Amino acid sequence: MLKTDPVFTIIARTEPFSELASPNMQALAGLCRMRRYGKGEVIFHMGEPGDALYGIKSGRVRTTILSPDGREMTLNLFGPQSTFGIVGFFDGGPRMASAIVLEPSEIFRLPRGDFLSFIAAHPEVAVHVIGYLCGKLRSIKERVGETALLPLAASLAHRLLTLAEEFGDEIPASQEQLASFVSASRESVNRQLQHWKRQKIVSLHRGGLHILDHGRLEQEATVLGA
Repeated sequence: MLKTDPVFTIIARTEPFSELASPNMQALAGLCRMRRYGKGEVIFHMGEPGDALYGIKSGRVRTTILSPDGREMTLNLFGPQSTFGIVGFFDGGPRMASAIVLEPSEIFRLPRGDFLSFIAAHPEVAVHVIGYLCGKLRSIKERVGETALLPLAASLAHRLLTLAEEFGDEIPASQEQLASFVSASRESVNRQLQHWKRQKIVSLHRGGLHILDHGRLEQEATVLGA
């Protein structure tokens, strides 16, 4: 497996594996199988067993949950070179969300059973997994703080900056999806985005937005959230 292989590249930038020795990452990449998905295909449903980790070579994926009143809410968006489904992959429990393909995509699958056999033969990998899971807990606590404790402007700014790390300045998230991210109404998110549009912090278009001024957005996240 060559290091230029796209699966190796994605494995190498995934947090639990990024510090592994190259031969270990190559071995994990060799366990993966690539598949093409069409727009709208469901990769897995919420509640299904977490039997694999997925990585995106090309395309986009949306993860969703159902609210208590039955509404579908966007949990996260993933683009090329991202991995998803990692919680169920590690604990083998039921999926915490559904994963839906947003456009024609090439996605690889790393089976959990093959991974468990791998770490049984390479116990040093478990050390990295433990470190990752601790970091995941910290991230969850921070996200709860964003949505539950911060004002809308600060919470939304934090979320846009997080999405920018994944997608760059062009954020492919609708206002409905952004509202789900920050537990707010679409109307309140629209008002905030229109305010930022007038200040030339973002520009808006159908199905997404473009970040024009990262510095100002970071100020919104930091100053308003202080």
